[in-house]
Amino acid sequence: MKYDIPTAYSCKHLVNPRRSPLIPGILAVAFLLLTLVPVASIAQGISLVQNGQSDYQIVLPHEPDTQEIHAAKVLQDYLFRISGALLPLTHDNLPSTEKEILIGRTNRPETKSIDFKALKDEGLLIRTEAQKLLLAGGPKKGVLSAVYHFLEEELGCKKYTSQVSQLPSMKTIQLGSLDKVIIPVFTFRDVYYQDVYDPEFMDWHGLHSFGGKGSSPTEWGYWVHTFHNLLDPAEYGESNPEYFSFYDGHRHAGLIPSWDGSSVQPESQLCLSNPEVLEIVCENLAKAIEKKPEARYWSVSQNDNVRYCQCEHCAALDKKICSL
Repeated sequence: MKYDIPTAYSCKHLVNPRRSPLIPGILAVAFLLLTLVPVASIAQGISLVQNGQSDYQIVLPHEPDTQEIHAAKVLQDYLFRISGALLPLTHDNLPSTEKEILIGRTNRPETKSIDFKALKDEGLLIRTEAQKLLLAGGPKKGVLSAVYHFLEEELGCKKYTSQVSQLPSMKTIQLGSLDKVIIPVFTFRDVYYQDVYDPEFMDWHGLHSFGGKGSSPTEWGYWVHTFHNLLDPAEYGESNPEYFSFYDGHRHAGLIPSWDGSSVQPESQLCLSNPEVLEIVCENLAKAIEKKPEARYWSVSQNDNVRYCQCEHCAALDKKICSL
């Protein structure tokens, strides 16, 4: 094994071996001490699995939440598939042992140092302390993200699509010192492609769904193309056509078949220069938010077409502030 020798001392502190008869004896003693020092004390690490066997157990809180249980079972399953070692699941109300993988908010001294508030909703933590591995995170799948991040970054597992995965085969799993904290920059992450809505693919890559697919409920109130939700042509089309787009010489306030023929959709946009339109949109948005207070995101966005208003006032605004 190769050891890195510290080089923090300047040359003026070194003793010339030609001038000191003690140097050979000192070097001999130093060499003897190095051979007697256990390797673990020089480079601390964890032997998680040895030759398909493990002394480790996966420890959950005495009353774990759904995410902690799911995270523990995912870790147990993948470690078995990778190494053949089936680590038992246990709880923190049993006596502590030297070799443990701590999942979530366990009642262990090592976990008490974690600042869970700093992890926010979905942050993750991966840390080793002595012979223990800590996997923790925020309340919204943070601990599950910690498990999947550990599997991918430390063990080399990959999840390319909902159907294509790559797992290494390792009868021995050695870990070095770990201390990672990752806080997602974006609170909502949706790829908007059908294959990614596989529940495990979403959990593996930390994705969400505006429509509530996967294992997380949606946090959206309205999701894109929402003008018709906020000012409906069916309600205002006949009585107030001036609320809708003007082009080809008249207002277009009707409904047309949707792209797949399964429903109807507005044939145009709203007349955004009309102050009454803004007032109605704001009023209806406030009502919708009041009905669904748990929603975190609300989209106020144009209908799914390019038939924008070309009335005198909208055209003047386009000419003044638009570059197209």
